[in-house]
Amino acid sequence: MCEFISLILPANADSAALGVVLEAHGRTLRPQDNASLQQRIGGDWRAFLTCRGQCDCGTALGAGHAAPGKDVDPEKEAARLRKRGWKENRIARALAQRAEHAQWAQQQTAQRDHLLDMHRVDAGHWLAALQAIFASGVPRLGLMVRSYDGTTSAAMDLPADDEMSGSSLDVERLIDLQPGMIHWIRR
Repeated sequence: MCEFISLILPANADSAALGVVLEAHGRTLRPQDNASLQQRIGGDWRAFLTCRGQCDCGTALGAGHAAPGKDVDPEKEAARLRKRGWKENRIARALAQRAEHAQWAQQQTAQRDHLLDMHRVDAGHWLAALQAIFASGVPRLGLMVRSYDGTTSAAMDLPADDEMSGSSLDVERLIDLQPGMIHWIRR
């Protein structure tokens, strides 16, 4: 599976000029041929892929939407497992493994902080690109990050759209975009 970012622009927008704008921000603008996406957005809009390379894997957009791990109280967890019929040695082993994993995860803080810093830089580039698109006269656009199994023309089911104002857009909001959803942003 690979992630791709779709940029949805008005059909009457000058895609050649916007392609130059995106090039200045390290992205490209290639038409995305996806019948189900086009049906969803309607004839007044066109979807474009923005990746420079093969895909957008590792993008900051939507990266913060992963569910955080939850803290588990060992006593409550042991009681829950006893109710499910687990033996004491199996419960002890499971709790020990979870404690080891929690310790390992805590040790990854520096790596996570570095990754978050990289995501903030990437999202900052995206924010500048979106602001440049709005400055060129585009009043509204759509943005979607999605994982595809194979081709970007594959049929897709999309959840309800999200609407936001460009004035409320910031780096953290871009990092927290929900993948697989069209986020409509108005200037």
